[in-house]
Amino acid sequence: VYLYRDGNFESFVWRLKEACPDVAKLGAKKQISSIRLGPGTECVIYDSENFSGKANTISKNSASLGDWNDKVP
Repeated sequence: VYLYRDGNFESFVWRLKEACPDVAKLGAKKQISSIRLGPGTECVIYDSENFSGKANTISKNSASLGDWNDKVP
């Protein structure tokens, strides 16, 4: 899973190889704007840390996170 700071898969990128309960530890708090997935991969993002709060499942590359843009804590 690749998390991008800007939409359209641009700017700084964070690469995740495993679950990450708190993206703030990566320096990505409220900065994720697009997500690219590897083959057969899904990603669930939450509006609170530690896999809590409202969830949104990303099942394909997302050049824009819409209402979730810069909201993942």
